[in-house]
Amino acid sequence: PDLEPKLELTGFDGKGEAAVDAVLPYRATAGDDWGLAEVGLFFRRATAKDGQWQEVAKWPGEGKQKLEQSGELTLLALAG
Repeated sequence: PDLEPKLELTGFDGKGEAAVDAVLPYRATAGDDWGLAEVGLFFRRATAKDGQWQEVAKWPGEGKQKLEQSGELTLLALAG
């Protein structure tokens, strides 16, 4: 049977709040027993009336069963 894909996002050090100009390191780990087509990191504002998700980053999975990516999330860039 096909298992559910798994995604883990770490690196925010348990911060529930951050300054608007904060730069937060992250590590995204994704896995799927049948292989990944692509993996993405998205956000949406709680106050957005349309509820649209906006892309932060996207990576090709290339059919791999596991993908790990790391980087920095600049909150000020998301505010625009």
